[in-house]
Amino acid sequence: MSWIWITDNRIVSVAHGKVTFTYVKSGSKRRRRMTLDVGEFIRRYLTHVLPSGFMRIRHYGFMGSGCSISHRELVGMVRVAQAHEVEPIEYTPPDRRPLTSDRARVPAHRAPPTHSVSNHHP
Repeated sequence: MSWIWITDNRIVSVAHGKVTFTYVKSGSKRRRRMTLDVGEFIRRYLTHVLPSGFMRIRHYGFMGSGCSISHRELVGMVRVAQAHEVEPIEYTPPDRRPLTSDRARVPAHRAPPTHSVSNHHP
């Protein structure tokens, strides 16, 4: 992971079931402190953890640095899309089994591992 939600040096204290850490509010340069219950701190932390095999998509599409569409053009496209009504379709996923630990280990889009075939003849 190249980006970390909170680093050790930002955690000020952990005591009596509370975690105090520093942060900088968006649009400000001033450091602030926040104190949360341990459970809430862990909940917020875990919202930033992706399961194995998943990729953060924030840096792709219209949010990526390579996007050449201006904010004004993007807003216009969204407004055009909102003006059209879409007929709902009925869809039932083919597999309704609950996700078990065996199924969760390997995402469905991954191909099974292949074994290399040697061209070496004895």
